[in-house]
Amino acid sequence: MKKQLILILSMLFVTGYMMSQVTSGAVSGKVVDSKKQPLQGAKIKVTHVPSGSVYGSSSRANGTYEVRGLRVGGPYTVEVSYLGKGKDQVNNVYVTLGEPISVDLTLEESATLIKEVLVTSARNSIINENRTGAATNINSTMINSMPTGNRTLSDMTRLSPQSGASFSSGLNNANTFGGRDGRYNNLQVNGANLNNGFGLSSNLAPGGSGQPISLDAIEEIQVGVSPFDIRQTGFTGANINAVTRSGTNEWHGSAYTFQKMNGLVGDKVDTVNLDVKKNTNAIYGFRIGGPIVKNKLFFFGNFETERNAFPGNTWVTKTGGLSGNVSNVSADSMRKFRTHLGTLGYTAGEFEGYADEFVNKNMKFLGRVDWNINENNKFYVSYSQMNSSEDNLVNATSAPNGLTRLSNSRVGANALSFQNSNYSFDHIVRTISAELNSTLNPIMHNQILGTYSYINDIRSTPGSIFPFIDITNGGTNNYMSAGSELFSYKNDLINTNFIVTDNLNIDLKDNQLTIGASFENQSFENSFLGGGNLYYRYNSLQDFMTNARPTAFSAAYPLASQNGNTYVKASYSQLSAYIQDKFTVSKRLTLTGGIRFELPFYDNSLLTANPAVDALKFTAPNGTQTSFTSGQFPTQQLMVSPRLAFNWDALGNRNLQVRGGLGVFTGRVPFVWLTNQAGGIGTLVTNVAYSSTAQLNPIQFYTSLEDMKAKNPTEYAKLPQSTSTAPSSVVVVDQNFKMPQILRGDLGIDYKLPWYGLIATGELVVSRDINNVYQYNANLPSAQTSLFTASGQDTRPRWTNNRLNSSINQAFVLTNTNQGYSTVLSLGIARQARKGLYGSFFYTRTISEDVSSNPGSQASSAWNSLPNNSSPNVPVMTTSQYNTPHRLVGSLAYKFEYGAKKNVATTVSLFFEGANPGRYSYMFNNDVNGDGSASDLIYIPNKASELNWTPIVRTAAQGGTITVAQQQAIWDAYVAQDEYLSANKGKYASRYGAVYPWYTRIDMRILQDFSFKIKDKKHTIQLSWDIINLPNLLNSAWGVQKQLAIGGLSNNNNVLRTSTGTNNPTYTLNYDNNLQLLDYNRTFVNNNSVFSTWFMQVGARYTF
Repeated sequence: MKKQLILILSMLFVTGYMMSQVTSGAVSGKVVDSKKQPLQGAKIKVTHVPSGSVYGSSSRANGTYEVRGLRVGGPYTVEVSYLGKGKDQVNNVYVTLGEPISVDLTLEESATLIKEVLVTSARNSIINENRTGAATNINSTMINSMPTGNRTLSDMTRLSPQSGASFSSGLNNANTFGGRDGRYNNLQVNGANLNNGFGLSSNLAPGGSGQPISLDAIEEIQVGVSPFDIRQTGFTGANINAVTRSGTNEWHGSAYTFQKMNGLVGDKVDTVNLDVKKNTNAIYGFRIGGPIVKNKLFFFGNFETERNAFPGNTWVTKTGGLSGNVSNVSADSMRKFRTHLGTLGYTAGEFEGYADEFVNKNMKFLGRVDWNINENNKFYVSYSQMNSSEDNLVNATSAPNGLTRLSNSRVGANALSFQNSNYSFDHIVRTISAELNSTLNPIMHNQILGTYSYINDIRSTPGSIFPFIDITNGGTNNYMSAGSELFSYKNDLINTNFIVTDNLNIDLKDNQLTIGASFENQSFENSFLGGGNLYYRYNSLQDFMTNARPTAFSAAYPLASQNGNTYVKASYSQLSAYIQDKFTVSKRLTLTGGIRFELPFYDNSLLTANPAVDALKFTAPNGTQTSFTSGQFPTQQLMVSPRLAFNWDALGNRNLQVRGGLGVFTGRVPFVWLTNQAGGIGTLVTNVAYSSTAQLNPIQFYTSLEDMKAKNPTEYAKLPQSTSTAPSSVVVVDQNFKMPQILRGDLGIDYKLPWYGLIATGELVVSRDINNVYQYNANLPSAQTSLFTASGQDTRPRWTNNRLNSSINQAFVLTNTNQGYSTVLSLGIARQARKGLYGSFFYTRTISEDVSSNPGSQASSAWNSLPNNSSPNVPVMTTSQYNTPHRLVGSLAYKFEYGAKKNVATTVSLFFEGANPGRYSYMFNNDVNGDGSASDLIYIPNKASELNWTPIVRTAAQGGTITVAQQQAIWDAYVAQDEYLSANKGKYASRYGAVYPWYTRIDMRILQDFSFKIKDKKHTIQLSWDIINLPNLLNSAWGVQKQLAIGGLSNNNNVLRTSTGTNNPTYTLNYDNNLQLLDYNRTFVNNNSVFSTWFMQVGARYTF
């Protein structure tokens, strides 16, 4: 290890500190004379016309040159001169982010050539000798003209062929790339980390629903799925880079507003009328840039506010008389629940019609200053900040650590909660970036970049603090919920990120060397007390009202030694070093090879060991006995990432390009999984989680721990208050844990078609996991027996005892697996912007499998929620939750200019997407085999009679008993109409084996420009119309999303109930709290909410 550290530190000393940020562009090419012979020593001058910024270089012995560190965009002028050879000049060159643009130059004897040739990203970003892997560049023209209903980066990154379905809200496929978890992406703006690094959601950026930086401030975005550039790291999904606009010599700016108003939102789904009281969004902003000192110093600024009001909950009771998505919960039950809560001094609020105006709002600004120190040195500094708040529905299914997760959402087809059980988030996101680009001499260029980001997320709840209560109708099938949201009590997160960067590039005759090193630090302070306001679960409303024994109880609190402090801390640092060589083998072939070394560090001083945890003996995945060191994070382990890529001009005329590569990419996990250990070993905060009859017998309903101390001091005294006791649920990280790492190969072919500037592309991206992540319960012993069904088919293992150590419930361990892969094939055509027209259309086929989708931020959620037919401890590789099997994505835009002076223009753009929005699993509603997880996949019988059914006994008022024969007939009919079940009879249902129906979305944008001049300066008034889900506007039956008839909009479809605690369980169909069967007539129903309807956003903009 000392030798590894010395190697890393030595490279840091030589090259300075550096990270993987890509924040600029480059121009490269070759200088030849009239006889096509290379010229050495020719002077290259690249001028950014808007700002007068000048960059210089010289050609090498083979005539090649490269000018780096250029602002993204343009236009640029590229000029070459050589004594006795005259000059050559190319105008209107536009530079893209991350990939050099090729500009070849020819010098004649004592002549000057000026070429008015448009050399842009549109012409070069696909057929380009520097392109190797799959990447999508979205420039400012596309950002301005593509339809965008939310004005977020995700509205742009969905243009990537390798993206998951962008409309899969609630199904976790949005922001995924290549079938990988969206939390494995890396996002940087101006080089600063803007990742959702803590990983509490699958959002691309931090700040909740708010976009930390306005689209109006963005110059260009690059989505790289397989960028073999060794500088890029920190992802196994996609690497997303964005750079902001800059100031120029000319004053330029824009003031704008975008409005989504009542009346511009669809209120009908097929034949169902929606009661959409309010659904509005108002954005106001401006941007301005200009010179401070002409040709020398420039500034750019952007400011924007947004307020979005929307129906947060569209579910209503089945007897309440309101329109919307009708749940199986009766209004009478909710009223009784609310009345009883009132007798306990708690105001629960409304249970339907209360969330017609959830409000999300944000304010953000960005400032940037660029300084041309001289021709060889360019510097910029930028600062951004966003303050936002948002309203959220209560957590869907999670339970405090140590308790089984619920089978269905707390708000949905089978359950409802009250208004004051929701919560709000307040976010603060700040970033600062500074960069110096220097040309040290004609062959050496250096980049120094430092970035810092600060992210703060605070949760709050309406009403008074009160215990959270789940009322089920047996097992984990939730029916009603109330109380202060169970994960919001004293919930606060502070995350800081610091990166220092240096890149040294050396241009030799046929080689371009990149040498770099990096240092990064991320720190986290997290206050999280899941169930800190107390948590109760009851089998019925009657049990709660009579203060009967609950079926689950949990309390979380800081230990007495903490004096009320609830924050746990973690710090992660990483040193990296790398070297890369781009070798020009011939005019037609380039090879790029490099290797990266990364060494992570964890700050163990922030952990306090718990001797009670360290003394426990557990079982490792291989069956051997093991124990854990609670006071240590994983050991340092060097991660090595070699990469090799190529680009071959197959025909020698840049009409057919073959490219690709093979390399290792190292990413990160959501850091909440690491901080789970700091809060899960019982030395700072601890929790108790009771689920056994013996534990629960003395538990009454208490409104707080203080109330428990007063009413039941004996039971209160049992609560652990020191590290002499392990918490009910232990969470640790494997000492040998490594960050995710994949081997990814890419083969791409680009062919320039002879028609209309079209380029055809075929791309195959194959990934294999070296280190992936899953979590297991080390306190789960081997199964003691197995199930026995009448047919003998369902023989999954069964536990009569699911605890190795009876003193704790579970012990979750974050560890690695090398199982998992994805294969992504994309075929399509594209036309880059030319004469006002651009577009693309791609088909993508994805096959992705993994061991665990880790569906949760808590360790208990990630384990308990993993569908399985044995135990979540068994690492079975099946279809990934994030796999979008088929996807079509297209865009088309055309700008018409007309009028006497071409001063009027209309732009029409379309975005098309068709895909399966998400995946789901067929499951039981409870823990059929006693392993402690209620995510058991069903066995699909060949016919219903194979299962041991039992009648559903009901009163005459409820419709009478549903007999075994009736249930069998209903089940067989349900299976017959269900595509997945009917094709898999006689098997266990596969985890995420079923897919939602194909869904097509078409969005449209119309821009109308009116231009005029004042003192020779162009001014433009622009009106815009964004129509999202255009087909639904044309016909209310079109563009309608589907959801599960039984499971709602969910990845879980709980279609059967079983008895528990027996080797030969009995089965019934699923039903609601009033013993009414759920909808077995069909698999899917319409999603009767605004997610299925069209909406329009109108805008107005003044630009100068």
